[in-house]
Amino acid sequence: MAWEKFRFHVTSTKTERYKGKESRDVPLFPELRVELERLFASESSKGKEFVINRYGNREGTNLQQPFSRIAEKAGVDKIPRPFDNLRSTRSTEVYDKYGAFLESKWIGHSSKIAKDCYLQVRGSDFERAAGVGTVVQNFAPEVLSDFSLVQIPVQHTPESVRTELREKEKSPQFVGSCESLQVDATVQLPKRGLEPPPQVTETRT
Repeated sequence: MAWEKFRFHVTSTKTERYKGKESRDVPLFPELRVELERLFASESSKGKEFVINRYGNREGTNLQQPFSRIAEKAGVDKIPRPFDNLRSTRSTEVYDKYGAFLESKWIGHSSKIAKDCYLQVRGSDFERAAGVGTVVQNFAPEVLSDFSLVQIPVQHTPESVRTELREKEKSPQFVGSCESLQVDATVQLPKRGLEPPPQVTETRT
């Protein structure tokens, strides 16, 4: 554990036979750090190397049974293959936030394995693609009625203001400084028009 570097070191007996796959560094995500600091500060961890000591013996330990009991006491529905699903959920979250490369490095499997076995399509993905929770404009009210969208309120112009605008449209007026304008001045354009005459280049043979 490297608190000052914001990461922890993971060893992998499953892939240690492959060069460079025997271990990896994983970020000390904020939600994980909070729980680890709480456990390190508890009375049960004082003077001990690990914060979890009850299941230190990996041989013959079935963690799914105590996990199921904990979930049942917490009122959580039964989760099939809980540790695979936990890995899948976190893999999807990391992939979504940090991209495929870091997901592969931190979770510890290839991009192909991630896509084939772990990455999920979540309900929030459908909502994000449909624009739920985003500001939309220029949609008919009947279209928006079926979605939980943030709508921009329509600002109604008072009738007196609308009447004034209509009168101004009938007799438009110049608004601003007119000092440089000559009301009775007329300008006669030359017959050649506004563009300068073309330049003829003389060529001699």
